[in-house]
Amino acid sequence: MVRGLIRAARCRAALASGRPPGMRRLPPAAGLLVAWGAVLAATAWGQVGDIPPARDANPRSAGATGSTTEPRATAPELVDLLFNPRAPLAPRLRALETLEKAGTSDPQVMPALIRMLQLGPLTPEGDPDARQLRERGLRALAALGPEAELAAPLLMRMVRDPRESESFRRLAIEALGALQGKGAIAIGALCEALEFDASPEARVAAAEALARIGEPAVASMSAYLRHRDSALRGRIAASLGLLSSEAAQAQTRGPLLDALRDPDETVRLHAAESAWKLYRAAAPEADTAIPLLASDQRPTRFRAMRLVVDLPQLEARHVQALEALRDHPRSEVRKIAAKTLQRANRQEPGTSQGPVPPGTGPG
Repeated sequence: MVRGLIRAARCRAALASGRPPGMRRLPPAAGLLVAWGAVLAATAWGQVGDIPPARDANPRSAGATGSTTEPRATAPELVDLLFNPRAPLAPRLRALETLEKAGTSDPQVMPALIRMLQLGPLTPEGDPDARQLRERGLRALAALGPEAELAAPLLMRMVRDPRESESFRRLAIEALGALQGKGAIAIGALCEALEFDASPEARVAAAEALARIGEPAVASMSAYLRHRDSALRGRIAASLGLLSSEAAQAQTRGPLLDALRDPDETVRLHAAESAWKLYRAAAPEADTAIPLLASDQRPTRFRAMRLVVDLPQLEARHVQALEALRDHPRSEVRKIAAKTLQRANRQEPGTSQGPVPPGTGPG
């Protein structure tokens, strides 16, 4: 950077002393702006500063082929650029993106990303460049998935640190969930966030992260289905639909089907949606969803209708329950029941009706 400033200043002096006839002398302020712009442009291309461009291993190859392709930077050069506070933000972000694409196949990637986490916690009044870099580093760790398991202790510390902003806590939670089975060490920290984090978004992210960890977290999630807080039970019931492994799905089947009888209708609805995703449990799900068509909450009625019309077919008791709703005191409930029966009658047995067409919802 210093060498670049010196070269730019010398160019300015030469222009000022030996300018062609008719050329106006640059004002001092304009000259400094020109020099600083040249330094920033050169730094962005890796031509000045502390990071020299990578050299071609065979200098003759470029001349022989006539190629002018710029040599690619090496991992050490990218890491140096990433943590160079004098470099502009854009090339530092590009360096981070390149390191993310390299993945853990390069031994310098994980140490660099872990070092990026150690830039915080950052206050809202802190360095905006550092905030963007740290946020991008957290997203890179989530993209690496189970390969980022070495960062788990630092991510857990971020989740538990009240000085961290809500967005950084949530990104750290998502990165822990991306570890999948290798994130079992983080179950305790995620359970703490699920219960006690001040941010609703972070609590939802913690429930989803537990589901993505999978089988190691099933016991904790099943226990939360009996928690006294209905909102927490609802978050867990909704996140169980994200379970991907068959072993985890088998372990949670009983507790999830029990949640279909939860005293809170929102919990029952979440449980019905997850049970349908995991097990295609048509009859228990319909037993839960059809009574919710008469809910006092309009979003609950609409979601229940979407569940019912997506069933492969309705059993006789379900049709009778829908017929009874056609005499409901509320006109909206009567309309929902009539439309649901109409779709069920048109639907062929053993097929799925699919999503509700736009404009056919309640109201």
